[in-house]
Parts: sequence; C-alpha cells; structure tokens
Amino acid sequence: MSTTQRSESANSSLKIWTNTHKSMYQLVLSVEKIIDNIWEKKSDEDITSMNAVPKLSSFYRIEKDASQVYTRKVMKLFKKILKESQLGEVDEIEKDVLYQVTIKEHPDIKNWFMESYMVNINKSEDMVSCSCKGYEFEGLLCSHAIKVMHHVNMFHLPNRYIMKRWCKDANACTKRSLLERSMDIGSTQEQESIRIATLKPRVMKVLDKASKSSEAFNKFQRLFGMVEQGMQDVVSEEETLTCEIGTSTRTPSQGIIDPPISQCKGKRKQPQRFKPPSEAKKPRKCGICGSKQGGHNARTCPLKKANDDDIESDDSQEDAEVELDSEYEDLSN
Repeated sequence: MSTTQRSESANSSLKIWTNTHKSMYQLVLSVEKIIDNIWEKKSDEDITSMNAVPKLSSFYRIEKDASQVYTRKVMKLFKKILKESQLGEVDEIEKDVLYQVTIKEHPDIKNWFMESYMVNINKSEDMVSCSCKGYEFEGLLCSHAIKVMHHVNMFHLPNRYIMKRWCKDANACTKRSLLERSMDIGSTQEQESIRIATLKPRVMKVLDKASKSSEAFNKFQRLFGMVEQGMQDVVSEEETLTCEIGTSTRTPSQGIIDPPISQCKGKRKQPQRFKPPSEAKKPRKCGICGSKQGGHNARTCPLKKANDDDIESDDSQEDAEVELDSEYEDLSN
C-alpha cells in the first residue's frame, strides 16, 4: 500500500521506517516511532523558540514585539517584510484615514514596474488594511501597512494582527489535551510518549532556571534527589503490585502479537517488487552465431557442434589414409 498525503515528507518518513517485508504488527510499531519522532522534534522546537532570543536587525519597536510572540521561522519572514517596508513613498490622501504607498524601484528585482497600494488606517482602534490583502493571504502584516504605521507613529504590533498559529505558545491547547491524556491509567508506549512530551518542556524550564546561579543549582540538586527517591518508591510499588496480580494488568495492546504462521510445502516465495522494463534481464548474445533468441551460448551453439563434427570426420579420414599407406608399405616390403 502507498500513502496519499498532500506532503511528500510523510511518504519519505514512511519509506525510511517501513518496507514491504514487514508484518502488520511491525508496521504499527514503525508508525508509532514516526509519531514519537515528530512529537519530539516539535517539543524541541518549542523549547528553542521559548528560550532563544532572536537577533534584531533594526531599532523598530514593532520588531521587538514580534520577537516576543513569533516563532523563529515566522520571525525570519517578518524580518524580510520589515526590510521591504523601507522601500516606497507614502502619500497622504486623507489624514489618519487613507494613504497611498508607491514603490518605484526594487533593488533586488530587475525590470521592476511601479506599484501603488492603498492603505486604510484607524489609530484609535489599532486597525490597518492594505489593498494587497497580504495579511489575509499570509497571516502577517504586509510591508505597505508597516510603512504607513511608521508614518503615522504606530510603532507597536497590534494584538488583533497576531495569529495564534505563528506564536510560540500555539501548542498550548494541544498541550492541555496532552496533559489530560497523560492522566489516563495504563503504561502503553503511546501513553509513555504523551507523558514524556508533557513533562519535557516543564523540566527544561526548571533546568534553565537552576543553571542561573549556584544557589539555584544547589537547591535543585536537593529537590531533585527527593523527587528521584520518590519516583523509585512509586516504581517499586507498581512492580510489586504487577507481580502479585499477574498478567491481568497487561493492556490489550501489549498482548497482541502476530498469528502463528503455518509452513507450506516447498520453498516459500519471497515478495518481489515490480521491475520496470529498463531493469528487465536482457538475453545473452551468442558469441558464434550472434543470435539472442536461440536460447543458447557459445558452448551449446549448433554451428559449433556442426564444425566439431566436420573436424572429427576429417580427422578420421586422415587416420584411415595413414593406415592404408602403412599397410601398402608393409606389403611392398
């Protein structure tokens, strides 16, 4: 079977972890590993975005506001937009209401045609809209709107134009659902992965705070020893309870295995992939007659056999003539 995903990255991941020779049980385990890997990468990226401080390329207040809410990848796009906002000229059509942004030339694009955009603005309600519809298309304010905002002394980033999907805490809802799922009873591989994904960001924040000073580090060492001892006691109690109850505590997912395979007679055929015509085995060419469809080679060629027969007949005739000559000499003597 093959996937029908819109993104080729899903197909690539499945091809790395699976193949046609794996059973259904192994396929399920491989898919679980892929999901765990995706969650781990997402958690690492969230932690990096939370703790890393992006380097600002200007002194604009709007860039500082964006660096505090946007993720790293979105911040790169916003820096590019902020750089493009330095281009063009602003013409006031109606004060504090309507402005026109004209871009006559672009230093990075050859054969640039002059463009003009109309920007509506409302300072009292922190509203701005551009005729290019950049925010409606990308979810980020366009360079023309930022240009007019700087012109009218609006240097902050309005909250109404900060989309949740681009923020550092975009996974807050997902994390709350993970916290609820992590409280479920059981110890399957999926639940363990959910609990790790829930605890890892909190632990990383505590580690970051504990590394700030020696006093915080020593306090963390003492508390961590108590937590470690408590976790050891809990694990020991669960192991003892499991041994007393027996196999009744095993979840259904842990008891599912592949059915027994009956051995059939003869050699089992291995599944083979479809080979295109370019990879098909080409017939060998005979070195004597040059035929490709005769089903023979130079050793079993009919022409070679006929030549060998002729040579043998010539040799036998020569031997007969030699014998006659020798008999004639004997008689003459």
